[in-house]
Amino acid sequence: MISDKIADFLSYMEEQCQMYDIARDMLKECDEATQDILHKMEIDPVKYKERARLATKLQSIRRQRRTAKDMTETTKIISIWVKDNKSIIGSLQRLLGDVRKAEKKQQNRTYIPRTNVIEEIRRI
Repeated sequence: MISDKIADFLSYMEEQCQMYDIARDMLKECDEATQDILHKMEIDPVKYKERARLATKLQSIRRQRRTAKDMTETTKIISIWVKDNKSIIGSLQRLLGDVRKAEKKQQNRTYIPRTNVIEEIRRI
C-alpha cells in the first residue's frame, strides 16, 4: 500500500535521529572511559600486567569510539535535516493520515444498486 511507503520513510527518519542520539552518547562514554584509563596510567603506579590489561581495554574502547563516531557523522546529517524541516515531517505525517483514511474507505467499499436492472436480468 502507498501508506506503508510513507510510514516506512517517516519511521526511517525517526530511527536515524534515535541512532544519532545513541551514537553521540556512546561517543561521550568512550571518551570518558579513555580519560579514566589514561589518568589511571598517569597518576597511579601501574605494574606491567595491569598496564597491558589497560592498554587492551583502551584499544577496545577506541574501536568502539570509532564505530560511534562514524555513526554519529552519518546520522547527524539526517538528524539536522529532520530538525530543520519539522514542517515537512508534520506535513508528511498528515499526508500519511489522509492516505490511510482513503485506503480504509476503499477497503470498506460497498455498492448499493440504483436501478432494478440486475433483478430484471435475473428474471430472464
